[in-house]
Formats: sequence, C-alpha cells, structure tokens
Amino acid sequence: MVLCRESTDFERVDPKNSLLLSPNYDKLFDRGVISFSASNGKILLPEKMSASFWRNLDRLGITDDKCLSFMPDGTEKYLSYHQKMIFGYEPVSGFDADVFLEDMLRQDIILASIESSPK
Repeated sequence: MVLCRESTDFERVDPKNSLLLSPNYDKLFDRGVISFSASNGKILLPEKMSASFWRNLDRLGITDDKCLSFMPDGTEKYLSYHQKMIFGYEPVSGFDADVFLEDMLRQDIILASIESSPK
C-alpha cells in the first residue's frame, strides 16, 4: 500500500503493508480506482465517474457492499496512506478508468473463453 519507492526498509517487508486481493480488485486498488476503509475494511469507490464506469464495475462484480474479510491490526495506517495518497488521484500519464475497466473486462472474457474451451 505504501509504495516501495516511498517506504522505509521496515515498511517494505511489513506484511501489514499488503492485501491479498483477487486480480480484479488488486488491479483497481493499485491504480487507485478503489480503496478500503481503514476503520472497517468497507470498499471505497470514487464519487464521480461515468455511467459506463459503474456498469463495468457491476459487470466485474464490484459493488459498494463489499468489505475486506480480514484486516490484521496494524493494516489501518497503510490503508489510510492509500486513501490519502493513491485513491482517487488521476495519474499524470493520462490514466482513464473507463478504458482500464473495459480492458479488464476484455481480458477476463478472453481468459474465460480459453479456460472453458474443451481439451
């Protein structure tokens, strides 16, 4: 959660400075599209996004009723950092959350068709 380039030696190896998330959540978390409350682990979603963004989140099964199933003591400070420094910020590189979600959906559809094809 605290980026390696900005973390101390201790933070880099602290197991509380990471979350075990499914691939879809992990990608969105790393990009700052979603975060989780430091107090209760409830998912945080951006306030102002396009209708297609919300439809795509729904297609991925990502809704505002999700919550971390386990949050060890000590994780709160890293989640607070993520909320303040990463969540909701538009990267300088011109990151577009709508395009990012469309790409994720396209990749999942491709992967699903490969995994379900008969052998």
